[in-house]
Amino acid sequence: MNQPNVPLEKCYRLLKQVDIFHHVPSAVLEDLAKKMILASYAQDSLIILKGEPGNSMYLVIEGKVKIHDEEHNVAEMGTGMLFGEMSILDWEPRSMSVTALLPTTVGIIHQTDFYQVVKDHPDTMKDIVKVLSSRLRNQNSTLIAQLRSRHQELEKLVDEKTRDLQIKNRELTELLQQLTSTQERLVTQEKLASLGHLTAGIAHEIQNPLNFVNNFSELCLELIRELSEEKNDDERKALLSNLANTVNKIHKHGKRADSIVRNMMLHSRTGSSEKTIADLNKLSEEYLHLAFHGIRAKDPLFQCQLEFSPDPDLPPTAIVQQDISRVILNLLSNAFYAVNKRKKSGEAGFQATVRLATRYKNGWAEIRIEDNGTGIPANLLEKIFQPFFTTKPTGEGTGLGLSLSFDIITKGHGGTFNVESAEGKGTTFIITLPITP
Repeated sequence: MNQPNVPLEKCYRLLKQVDIFHHVPSAVLEDLAKKMILASYAQDSLIILKGEPGNSMYLVIEGKVKIHDEEHNVAEMGTGMLFGEMSILDWEPRSMSVTALLPTTVGIIHQTDFYQVVKDHPDTMKDIVKVLSSRLRNQNSTLIAQLRSRHQELEKLVDEKTRDLQIKNRELTELLQQLTSTQERLVTQEKLASLGHLTAGIAHEIQNPLNFVNNFSELCLELIRELSEEKNDDERKALLSNLANTVNKIHKHGKRADSIVRNMMLHSRTGSSEKTIADLNKLSEEYLHLAFHGIRAKDPLFQCQLEFSPDPDLPPTAIVQQDISRVILNLLSNAFYAVNKRKKSGEAGFQATVRLATRYKNGWAEIRIEDNGTGIPANLLEKIFQPFFTTKPTGEGTGLGLSLSFDIITKGHGGTFNVESAEGKGTTFIITLPITP
């Protein structure tokens, strides 16, 4: 029971301040405070030993404690803070030790007492577990990086792997630099207004895997140092496994960057009309993100809800990939332009939305790109496929995008290209392509 040297009201107030009890009814907190047992510890004395069964949670009434694993400190807790709280969920041994940094008084609530109080409040338990789960994820992120010294005889192998990773890193940097010269060829080739969106989107996309390679390379260098110092065989094996996982991650992100650059080079290729087998679902999703990041590069405040609905039954088909990608990119860039323009008009309650869907129908592939932007006036619909016709202000559009896209679909691929639009409500472009092996 609660001891008289600390008022019951203070225990209640402290419990109420703890994040996992923010939404707990006052009556429940009062009952928990009554179940609390107080214990005092001198400075530097051990409160919890690593490996002890986790059958109680602890609230710091006065003082400060540290949570640690031998010499590695994980966290410090002061007055009004809770530790050992994961014991609410199970009886497993505790993974950390706890030591008093100052003379400290703690309130202890046994697991059985906790469940007795909250058993008739399932919503309260649900809220507590939710907060605990979030806190556990954060604690795990802190613990993952605590690596130990590693053995010297593995240094040669680690050095070889690290050199390979550094070579890949340099190659990725060189590939990224090639994007600037590739952009010039794209502008000269077609003068599509969407080319600026493409370059910005690709730069954003390739930066993500490049950052992963840089970060994981630094981690490997740290592993080299620790492996060279470790004497324990078990710890050495564990870190070698960690290193192998890191190498696999770098390889994965390197492949991702390579795919993006190859896509860029394919898009900029000139004078080729050779058809190759392609996955329209994958191609459509790729350019949906590239177009979005392109407009975000010009307008960082731009927000838009993206909806992608691929048809899993859509089979691969033979297309001129660089041409179809240009069509998709152009239509998506136009869609983002339209929703952004409507959003800037200040219409109340407007939520910019762009939808891209694929469907397989009787031997034909359909690509549908829909937006809820400004729409196209009825008297202009018949003109939008004419070369050099544009509804955009001077300097914002060349008038070639839809004309070239129409020719690519109808003349280059034997497909159809249709548009549905309502002024002030939005526009939908529907492309159909024959499925050919």
